[in-house]
Formats: sequence, C-alpha cells, structure tokens
Amino acid sequence: MKMKSYVWLLAFSAILVFQRCSDDDGGKTASSVVTGVLVANEGNFLAANASVTYYNPEKDSSAQNIFRNAAGDFAGDVLQSITLDGDRAYLVLNGSNTIEVANSTTFAREKTVAEPILDKPQYVSIINDKAYISVWGPYDADYNLTSSAIVVADAKTMTITDTIPTRPGVGELFYAGGYLFASINNFGAAHVVSIIDPSKNEVIRDIAVTPGPAGMVLDANNRVWVICRGAYDAEESYLESFDVKNTVQVQIHLDFRAGADLAVSPDGKTLYLTGGNNIYSMPVDSKEAPAAPLFTAEDVTDLYSFGVNPENGDFYVGDARLFSASGEVYVYASDGTAKTSFATGVGPTQFIFKK
Repeated sequence: MKMKSYVWLLAFSAILVFQRCSDDDGGKTASSVVTGVLVANEGNFLAANASVTYYNPEKDSSAQNIFRNAAGDFAGDVLQSITLDGDRAYLVLNGSNTIEVANSTTFAREKTVAEPILDKPQYVSIINDKAYISVWGPYDADYNLTSSAIVVADAKTMTITDTIPTRPGVGELFYAGGYLFASINNFGAAHVVSIIDPSKNEVIRDIAVTPGPAGMVLDANNRVWVICRGAYDAEESYLESFDVKNTVQVQIHLDFRAGADLAVSPDGKTLYLTGGNNIYSMPVDSKEAPAAPLFTAEDVTDLYSFGVNPENGDFYVGDARLFSASGEVYVYASDGTAKTSFATGVGPTQFIFKK
C-alpha cells in the first residue's frame, strides 16, 4: 500500500470488484492502449486484486482490468506504481514483492520479476536502458525498515546488476538534469531527498528537507519541487525546491496537510497540489502559499490520488472510497469545471498519461 496513505499494516476486509459504465467488465476482451490515461489501482491489501484501468479522453470511455484481460489474472497484491518506457510497462507490486513487465499497448505479460532483493518495491525509473527500483527492504522485529535501497537492473532482461544503499524508506523517484532524485519518506519519519548519479550508481548528496518528502516535479525554471507532507498525523506541510545542480532552495509553509501527489501545468509555470478535497494552484515564482483553493472536489469521498494531463491541463482526481468498493475518477478542466467521471478498480493510486 502506498506511502501516501500511511496504512501499510491495515488490511481491508471488503473486497468488491465491480465497475460502473465501463466498456469491459473484467473478463473478455483485451484493450489496445495507444494514447490516453492509465490508472493504477492498488486493490485491497492481501487480496491480490490489483488492476489497471484505461480511459480514452477522446471517446470518454473506460476499460477495466486491462492487465487481467491480457494476462489471464490480476496483477497481484498492492499495485504501487506503473512506469512506461517505449513498448514496455513496469507494474510494481509491493505486496507481492514482484514487478510485472507487460507490453505497453496490449498489456500482455512479458515477464514476472520476483527476486528476494525486491522486498516491498515502490517505484521504477528507466534511465539509459537501466531500471532503477526503489525498495523498502525488510522490517526488524519492531517494524523498522532496516536496509532500503535502489536496485538497478537491465531494463530489457530485468537482470539485477547493482544495488545503491539508501536511508530507510526510499520512495518516489524522479529523473531530471542527469540526476535521479529519490524521496526518503519512511512513513513521515525521514526528511531527505537523495541525489543519485546514474553514471556512478551512487548517492552523491542528501538534501535535507522537512519531514515526509513525496511527489516531485520539474518547473519551467529547471527547478525540482518536492511536496513534504510532514510527520505522521501532521497538520501542516511544506513545498520545497532546488535547481537540478542542488544549489538553490526555496521553502514554502502550508497550513494544511497536503496530499502526496504534486503536479505541474503543461507550461511548467504553475504547481498543483491537494489538501483534503481541495485542489490548490501556485505560480512557481511565488514565495507564499496559496491563500485559497482553486476549487473543491465536492463529489469525492476519499481523495487518494491526483494528476494533471500534460497535454491539456485537465485535473484527474482519484476517489478510493475508503477501499470499501471500486474507485472513481473525476475529471475537471483547468479552471475546476467538472467534465466527466469514470469507474476504476479498488484504490486508484496513480495516473499515467500516455501520448
């Protein structure tokens, strides 16, 4: 279960897999994903019902279970993230401790990667034909993470070639300016963004930030921004930024608990973030937090994920519905006007926009 929820140890008893108004009910025809939006659905913890939804904005149509339809079964337990690279999709299952490699158009399974070192994997970043995989690693007897790392593999064969040790709780990965940035979150207890040099496969610097770093984006000024949610149950968060050479840092206080997802407008000049059901916008040159939300997603019960379409600036808001039923995604125009909604699998956790 993803770090944004801080509920890794909670199991949800209701396992309801049903969809509203979709083109595919999960058992018949595989969908062809050419362009559009993919939704990674975590599924219920320990239920192994993680799934992928495909939404076509041009047709306003959705298809459920596209991996299951092509592969013959669910992706596994807790789909943390999906990374696309050319004709491949990498599905990271941090409950199953596996990575499913699929064709990015048909979603037919190509390979299941299950290695002992992939203990609670989180995210994948593909750089120069190498797969960088953030891995929490094992717990000790007191449920403390003991040996987190970024595991390096050949992106084509998924043969593991190297391991880069990190501080406990490595999570989201973001590649910019020749460096790989890694949020070290550790359930809100950590306060570091590590900088990895892919040419050396080593951490070259740790940047101290406020606790709970999560999502990262690059703005039009070539600065990396990270949302720092705060420690567990914090009531305030921070936005922090630095350039890709790590020399300039900006810190903006937020008087609310922010969500883990950070997004940027297509032109790179505006940041978007969430707090509760509110969506906030902030110019990247601002030195102050937004005074009021851009709009409120009033139909959402449990705002669990957020993304911005890099083509047209539309907002995508994932409603997990407390994991008691299948999820729902609400789509808004860049001014906050509601456009449409569509059903997903259980726990919509990430949006992937495919050109």
